[in-house]
Amino acid sequence: MAANIPAYAETVGAMLEARACVVACCTRCKAHRDVDLTKLVAAKGRAYSLVNRRCPCNLTPGCKGWNRFLYSASKTTPVRSLWVDDDVYPRWYDMFGKDGRGSR
Repeated sequence: MAANIPAYAETVGAMLEARACVVACCTRCKAHRDVDLTKLVAAKGRAYSLVNRRCPCNLTPGCKGWNRFLYSASKTTPVRSLWVDDDVYPRWYDMFGKDGRGSR
């Protein structure tokens, strides 16, 4: 899959099996929250990947930022980003701007 992402972090099913820790963190308000992998697998399926995925922030009311995802093998190991490269979506940036909300 993506460079520098270990096999256990490629899909939510693999992360659930590995008992990995996943956190959603907002790029604007800096709020963060643990991701419930069991619920995510139930909603999206085991093959769903959080690599290079983001979603609008719902951690802070009114925030216009984006949540990106961080992973760790356990609660005691450092977290790493699942966002591999800001140049992954050049067409997205061309259409919507770097913040994804139409401001280039």
